[in-house]
Amino acid sequence: MKKTNIIFLLVLLMCFTVCKATSDEVYVAGGVLVQEGGFRATLWKNGVPQTLSNTNSMASSVYVSGNDVYVVGTVGQREDIRATLWKNGVPQTLSNTYSSASSVYVSDNNVYVVGTVGSLGRPIAELWINSVPQTLSNNESIASSVYVSDNDVYIVGYVWEYVEEGYISGKATLWKNGIPQTLSNSNSSASSVYVSGNDVYTVGYMNVRRATLWKNNVPQNLSDVVSKAKAVYVSGNDVYVVGDVRDRVTLWKNGIPQTLSNTESWANSVYVSDNDIYVVGVVGGWENPRATLWKNGVSQTLSNVESLASSVFVKQ
Repeated sequence: MKKTNIIFLLVLLMCFTVCKATSDEVYVAGGVLVQEGGFRATLWKNGVPQTLSNTNSMASSVYVSGNDVYVVGTVGQREDIRATLWKNGVPQTLSNTYSSASSVYVSDNNVYVVGTVGSLGRPIAELWINSVPQTLSNNESIASSVYVSDNDVYIVGYVWEYVEEGYISGKATLWKNGIPQTLSNSNSSASSVYVSGNDVYTVGYMNVRRATLWKNNVPQNLSDVVSKAKAVYVSGNDVYVVGDVRDRVTLWKNGIPQTLSNTESWANSVYVSDNDIYVVGVVGGWENPRATLWKNGVSQTLSNVESLASSVFVKQ
């Protein structure tokens, strides 16, 4: 082979490697505190922030489908908080009453959003499909995450039950096509769901706040100390879970924990693209929170002011 051909092939290989390494677009949804008070819903694309609202607001979830970017969260304050969907930065209010939106998923051009409707004292789990609402429970409840697979809609959260007079116990719950399944009879909560093939993975906590992974409704305890699991992602045969153990960001891969921060922190979301693991959350605790992105364990602060990062999505 001629020397010029070898050089040409090497250049092509280098270009492929570099382009592939830098082609991912990383979207992070959250909020940034402004000087006049209150958070503003924010979307970071490759670390560059875009403010989604000029009033009190927070973004809780992001999903990218084709060229469209969907973000959900809340706009307003006190009794005027409203569940909101932004499509390419344009807001749409999902409810005219007190409400919040926690998760968004797009499948076959249908936009699925879950959250709650009702006052702080009586929230009710809600599903919106293309902005049309569907109530998931008659009891006080929270819907935290939605995933669509083969036209089946999976939602997780929890339903409150009055165990005895004056005491309410949350029960981690999975809804499949609107039909609820209780995941635990102990005080528990489910925060994220992911479907891979015939397997349904759910994470949250149970047994006085112990991080838990359910596979097909069978629980696996991830930690024996105070902890919670916030998000799950499946890539091939590997199951990734993020959350915190004793207020330290933790990533579990196939049940094995790795601490990502040695200071007060928590993680809210995880996404795996090829061999890269993206985690978002907060470092600094509630006293001095900073939205943070970890890529393969290396942290990047997204804002120099108080801020929160709730969700990450990677577009290849």
